[in-house]
Amino acid sequence: MSLNRKELDILEELSREEKLTLGYLSEKYEVSERNIRYSIDNLNYYLTKFSFQEIGIKKGELNWQSSRERLEEFIQSIDIDNYIFSKEERENYILIKYLFSENTTITEIEKYLKVSRPTIKKDIISLNEYLKEFELEFVREECGIIIKGKEKKLRHLKLLKLLEYLDIKDNKIIFLSKIYLTEKEELEVIKKYVGKIDTTLFYNLLSKIEKALSVKFDKQFEKLIYIYLIPTVERIEKNFIIKKKDNSEFLKNLTDYKVIKNILKEIIPEDLEFEFLHLTEYFISGYYSDDFSENISLVKEFVEKFSEIISQSLNFEFYNNLEYREEILKYLLPAVYRIKNNFFLIKTERKVEINKNIYEKIKEAVIVCNSIMKEPFREDEIEYLTEISEKYIKREEEGKISLAKLMELIKKNADIYDEKKLEEEIMKAFKNKIEN
Repeated sequence: MSLNRKELDILEELSREEKLTLGYLSEKYEVSERNIRYSIDNLNYYLTKFSFQEIGIKKGELNWQSSRERLEEFIQSIDIDNYIFSKEERENYILIKYLFSENTTITEIEKYLKVSRPTIKKDIISLNEYLKEFELEFVREECGIIIKGKEKKLRHLKLLKLLEYLDIKDNKIIFLSKIYLTEKEELEVIKKYVGKIDTTLFYNLLSKIEKALSVKFDKQFEKLIYIYLIPTVERIEKNFIIKKKDNSEFLKNLTDYKVIKNILKEIIPEDLEFEFLHLTEYFISGYYSDDFSENISLVKEFVEKFSEIISQSLNFEFYNNLEYREEILKYLLPAVYRIKNNFFLIKTERKVEINKNIYEKIKEAVIVCNSIMKEPFREDEIEYLTEISEKYIKREEEGKISLAKLMELIKKNADIYDEKKLEEEIMKAFKNKIEN
């Protein structure tokens, strides 16, 4: 009878433990003790055939006087014709082939795994359940079966699978040792895939970003982003491009974005703006990850209290003006990223004439709210808050309607058009600027 992964797993556990009981293995694999005995008999047949020591059974206890090295030697001596792949092995092999090998066909997979086409199709259906977690799926196209879905999710899945086969040591890619049949074959697929990407620049680029932003990457993050750049470059080369980013306008205003883009354009075409924005967010979360969510909450709390105070002191509806609060939030969020290293992401070098009365009221409100944030606001930040606030007051005085606000209201009501509701929202937002 051919060997299978369950039997090799039993042998691997025996190489680590002095003794195991039939009862323990029966419970672990959810089979009868008789079934475990059959597995041991089968293992002993092949162990004897390849001149390895047999597994002993005495009073329901198993022991195998061997080592990890001998285990690996035994597994390497197994011929694929004497092995039956488990469902898990088949599915992982199929996934690796379709993720990292070009022009993969079911015929080729059938031949290697020695199973029928209906079995492979069932495995693909089963894999689709797993891929749903990544908003991906197997789809049939003219070129054959491919994995399709959100580009960002596909790259993330590739990263997770690559981490099972390689590591980064001394700034170079190291491929992990594999001993099982499918894993060794999968490793060869991964090596071929990685070999097509020039990774020699990656570490140097990461070092440049660290230096330019005055930050230090955590070793784990450094490894993740290094490996993530592999599928990023591969997908871009095949013209699979990220074309949108939810918070793109905010990210574009960060100094980090300009710095990271300028450095990474050595490996990514300069016109792929959303690729740079996507990676910028990864880098920012990488070196400001410990209290990232907490600090976003603090900024939002600050905006809430600050807008409430200046609404009273300047006698203007800042608090109920969502557009104003969003603009303040967008400006202040970079404070989240500079908290750790006091790295100023926004520097206002321009000199703008500001209203001194408004400035004093803004400064008073900032001082009251400063306790919410983890560090005091800089003078240029207070001046900029003044500039934004003054803009909204002038807009009200001049009777101008915000086009952005108007478009936002229209889009909000576009799906289910309710004329009365839209009219009410416009009147609420623009008040006496609209003649009823």
